[in-house]
Amino acid sequence: MNRDAPDTVNPSLWRNTQLNAKAGLFEVCDGIYQVRGFDMANATFIRTNHGWIIFDVLMCKENMQAAKALMENRFGPLDVKAVLYSHSHVDHFGGAEGAIDRNNVADPSLSIDKQLASGKTVILAPEGFLKHAISENVYAGIPSLAMKHATDQDWDTEYLALTMGVKIVDSLDEAIDSINMHSTGHTESIISEDYSAIETFAKRIDSAVVMVNASTRFTDGGVFGFGAELGISTQKMHARGPMGLKEMTTTKWIGYGTGQVRA
Repeated sequence: MNRDAPDTVNPSLWRNTQLNAKAGLFEVCDGIYQVRGFDMANATFIRTNHGWIIFDVLMCKENMQAAKALMENRFGPLDVKAVLYSHSHVDHFGGAEGAIDRNNVADPSLSIDKQLASGKTVILAPEGFLKHAISENVYAGIPSLAMKHATDQDWDTEYLALTMGVKIVDSLDEAIDSINMHSTGHTESIISEDYSAIETFAKRIDSAVVMVNASTRFTDGGVFGFGAELGISTQKMHARGPMGLKEMTTTKWIGYGTGQVRA
């Protein structure tokens, strides 16, 4: 790579690859710095009179933690006032939690002035960012995926096939209300690191089983240690084991995991 481009390679692409191969902390101009080469993305740090602004983060939490540590080794602790995402590609936002604490993020429903006045980190993204980020990564994961806009009927449909309805909501409350309205009451799951959100979800979901950071496929009499299942249903009234008078009443089970799945 430390030589001129061969005839078989575009010289501009060759030069671009040479530059991308150089990792470390770079000063773009006075007050603007970039960490490059830690993954496919670059993280830009902008120094202001009131603190630091990060323009795009790296692709994952661990890489961004390393990038921030490199900056702090040079400049001391960074007082990050804002993080800006320029695009919905994962290499522009994936490593955000390596730079900031999710519990110290300003309320996005407030005005920018009030967010800044709160003393918490402001996150700014293009309009429609969440919708496009989710849609883009779903397509990226399964290139042949056939997608269409969901209808109200989809929320009450059991497909009995490899089909999934996806709804984007604005809050935990909206998610819980939607699930309680449309669920069969069998098993729901939440994937989160936010303990408060987990406990709220587990308490308010009106289903027989709530799985926390674990697959819903663990809802099974044998897995629960109750023996073989009889009279199986896909609703809330469900005996997970031999069926008698006690099993005719409803019991709520909450399973806590750390990312376990079941084939």
